[in-house]
Amino acid sequence: MDSKLRGILANTLDIDSEELDDNASQKNMSEWDSFAHMAIVSALEEEFKIDLTLEEIMEMESLQKIKQVLVKKLC
Repeated sequence: MDSKLRGILANTLDIDSEELDDNASQKNMSEWDSFAHMAIVSALEEEFKIDLTLEEIMEMESLQKIKQVLVKKLC
């Protein structure tokens, strides 16, 4: 899941996946604005065949938080 998630983020943010480390977040990446966030949400829902709640969407402000939400949704 980790490599797939990194690929989705890199593709959506139009960056190389090697630029994404475990600390990647909206706070430290200028590419990750509100528009990109919604594109990430859409890509995640499509790729993992899930529906995210507004609370989950708001919570996913970093790579680590996205992983946590996905683990909860997919288990």
